[in-house]
Order: sequence, then C-alpha cells, then structure tokens
Amino acid sequence: MKNKEIQSGDYKKLNTSFTKLLINKCKDTFESMFDRKRIVANEWKEIESCKNKETKHKLQLKSDKNETVHKQLSVAICRFICELLKVNILVPSILEMCSVRLIGSPKELSVECVCVIPQHAGSTVNHSGVLEKLQEYSTAQNVKFSPGLWSMILGTLELINPESTCDEPRLTDETKVVTSFIEASIKRIKLPSSDLSVAQKKRVSGE
Repeated sequence: MKNKEIQSGDYKKLNTSFTKLLINKCKDTFESMFDRKRIVANEWKEIESCKNKETKHKLQLKSDKNETVHKQLSVAICRFICELLKVNILVPSILEMCSVRLIGSPKELSVECVCVIPQHAGSTVNHSGVLEKLQEYSTAQNVKFSPGLWSMILGTLELINPESTCDEPRLTDETKVVTSFIEASIKRIKLPSSDLSVAQKKRVSGE
C-alpha cells in the first residue's frame, strides 16, 4: 500500500512537471513569433555584407527556409494551444491574451494566427476584442492583405458573430479584392493623357 502511494505521488509530480514544461515551451514558442523581425534584420545584414555570390545565395535560401518554418510553426503553435484548452491544460483567458497580442499587428501572419484561434477554440473563448479589430481590418483601405487572407478574415467574422459580420455581404467584399486587381491592371495600361484627349474628341465628333 505504501509503495502504491509513493508511485501515485511520483506520477502526480511527473504529470505536474510535464504540464509545466509543456506550458513553458508553448509560451517560449509563442513569444518567439515576435522576435522574428529582429532575427530577419540580422539575417539580411549578414546577406548584404557577404561578398561571395555562392555563399550569399546560400544565405538567402537559408533565410527563406527559416521564414517558411517560422510561419508554419506560428500557425501550428496557435492550433496547439487551442488543443491544450480543450484538455483543460490552458484556460480561456490565456488564449484571449494571445489573441489580443496578435491582433495588435496588421501583419498577415499575425492576423492568420488570430483567425486560427476561433476556428479551433470555439465559443469557449471571448472573441469580442478580436471581432472589433477584424471588422476594422476588413473595412480599412490602407491595409494590404492577400485575397486568401481576406477570405479567411471574413470566414472568421462569420464564425464569431454570424448575425453581424460586415456591413456588406461576403460576396461583395471578395469581389472588392478582385476589382482592386482589375483597377490596378487598368492603371498600368492606361493611355497617356494626350492620346486619351484625342480619343475623346474623335468620339464626340463622331469620327
């Protein structure tokens, strides 16, 4: 009986230690997301100072690979902390703090990670602050996101609050993205002002 009690006590200590280790590892990985800018600056400083073309190319490839791994790890850690919430290792307030920190930056990766949390954590987490910021981003004219991320933002808004996502329907918002590309293309092939005025005069005179 005494041996069983000792074994049980050891198991609890081991389980507690593992949980702490897991939480600390998640915390460190999450924090590392915000150090990437400094790391990239150092990587590019090394690349720019390199005189050997072959070595410089290798450094660029390494930096690109590091960026890809960083993006994958960032999304993965946000999904993982949602799983820890489901098994009661983390509490909703932790994920709420993570979301608030992420949504403060209008960077594509940060916003993508914010969208991941509601999709995997569900309604157990209070998304009100995130909802307001995503709605702000969805209507801002000076925020540049890829079409894929726009779709992800709109989908997340519908998931968080299906009754009041955006002022306009989803299709209209997605069409705006396509329209912006079309308008940009038109500007690139736009006639010079002199040619345009001649064309207008001909049209008016019926030539």
